[in-house]
Amino acid sequence: MNQNLDQQPIEKRKKISLSKEEKDILVSLLVKAAVPIVFIITTSLIVLFFGFQFLIKKTGFSNFGLSSASVLHSVSQFISTYLIIALVNIFLMILLSIVVLYLALHNIVLPILRITRTCKTCVETNSKTNISVRSSDKLFIPLVDMINKLMHRQ
Repeated sequence: MNQNLDQQPIEKRKKISLSKEEKDILVSLLVKAAVPIVFIITTSLIVLFFGFQFLIKKTGFSNFGLSSASVLHSVSQFISTYLIIALVNIFLMILLSIVVLYLALHNIVLPILRITRTCKTCVETNSKTNISVRSSDKLFIPLVDMINKLMHRQ
């Protein structure tokens, strides 16, 4: 794998604005990612809601016949603890979704967009320059090797 890294020219980061097509692709991916994120959050909220209902029924909190102050105090403490756990659960799911989305965009989508942009430029200008990849684009080194070989074959 290191041999491929040594053979490929590594390009430095440049500020490049996204084209309209690339922006449309990213928006499409974000919209597609929003559906599972909303589904997961909704499912979690439903589970937490039914857990809360179960908690109220099991503790007898819905029964107004409770008179012991210690029982009421322990129930309220248990409910507040459960609510804190639920809020932390929701926060962690949102954070996890954002992290997974960032990693997918950063490691898969954006390298594909860079490689596609370079290929498109090579085709439009009819040049046979090698397509370069960054050292962080390890997933796409074999693909770029094959593209470069195909370009030089013609």
